[in-house]
Amino acid sequence: MNFPSLVSAFLLVLTNCILSSNLTGQYFNIMATEPNNSLKSIKRESNQSAVEIKFVGLHRQKPPHITLMFDITLRNHRSAPRWFILPYSLSPGFKYEKSGGVYGVSIFGFEGKGKVIVGRFHGTDNFQALLLPAGADIKLRNFPIEYWGEIPNDSLPLEVVTATNLTIGSQTARAWFGRDPTSDKRADVTQQQLQALGSRFTPDSHELPVLIVEESRLKLNICLTQNTSTMGT
Repeated sequence: MNFPSLVSAFLLVLTNCILSSNLTGQYFNIMATEPNNSLKSIKRESNQSAVEIKFVGLHRQKPPHITLMFDITLRNHRSAPRWFILPYSLSPGFKYEKSGGVYGVSIFGFEGKGKVIVGRFHGTDNFQALLLPAGADIKLRNFPIEYWGEIPNDSLPLEVVTATNLTIGSQTARAWFGRDPTSDKRADVTQQQLQALGSRFTPDSHELPVLIVEESRLKLNICLTQNTSTMGT
């Protein structure tokens, strides 16, 4: 190969390296704008599970109704608020696919160290929803989930959804709460310190569709026989 050809080849390689470097920079611009200490904090927190659930007991109601109690830890590792959506009631063969809607919400404040606000939405697609701020780390003790039927002997399948947005009918879930639904960033609260904050229902219990902009779905198998936590990431 003569000298001009060698020069052309070198320039081609150099150009490709510069283009690759620029593309890499574009992909990491968002991360690079965060301060170094924030990056370290995000990395450290992301090593912890977003959801931890431990079964702690049950209360038998009029058959076939049972109230299951759980200690639940929720962490929002994102840099913006996120909805955490948990079951309100379960039954054998329960399907998480949404096919109906909801007709109302009851709003509760769990208190202790800090405060956590929970909306219990009623209807065919009943669920419980919490809005956690960025970087939140909260613990709910003796958190209830209703169960209809005979509970399994060993474990219970349970799903937790995180979402960027939640809409009921034509209105945001925020509007349905009638107040700022954001929980404290740090909290350790209990069912024993529960306060009713309000409610809202549609006329004639007419169900409205639920739209969840889902970010992640955590599928857990909760142990019902041992004092152990089940974690989801």
